[in-house]
Amino acid sequence: MTRYQSKVNFPPIAGIEIEVSELGLRRLILLPGEYFKKYKLSGSRTTLADNWCDKLDLVLEVETQLLEYLEGRRRSFSIPLDLDIGTDFQKRVWGILQEIPYGCYSTYKEIAKKAGKPHAARAVGNACAANPIPIIIPCHRVIRTDGRLGGYTSCVNAKKALLMLEGAI
Repeated sequence: MTRYQSKVNFPPIAGIEIEVSELGLRRLILLPGEYFKKYKLSGSRTTLADNWCDKLDLVLEVETQLLEYLEGRRRSFSIPLDLDIGTDFQKRVWGILQEIPYGCYSTYKEIAKKAGKPHAARAVGNACAANPIPIIIPCHRVIRTDGRLGGYTSCVNAKKALLMLEGAI
């Protein structure tokens, strides 16, 4: 397993932590600005594992594609994913989320219906909260039926910023 941190300039997201395995991207953590201040991380890149060089190409490709997305130059991702965690329902929800086009959004209720559990909107929200790879598995594209944004893994302001970047709101 290789973990890596990189700063980004997309307030309120100040950085990303990437974790990759032999199979692909395993986890993506969005870091708020306070994280870098708290841990006094000033460099643009920080390697968190000794076996860093083993996955260098994949790590750099993930970083490149994410930065292109945050700069508005990328609408989809071509990164292998390692999703060996999650329940069957969560994995089904994550697959449905990947079908929501750039610049669009769906509701928790609509996702529940597509997953075959029409009364499981709350469970869809829990699956979104458990999403190990936000942005690439675009849980930010799921909102409440009443039009409010709902929660998001790092903060609601990040969800709003991502939806605005895509022109969805």
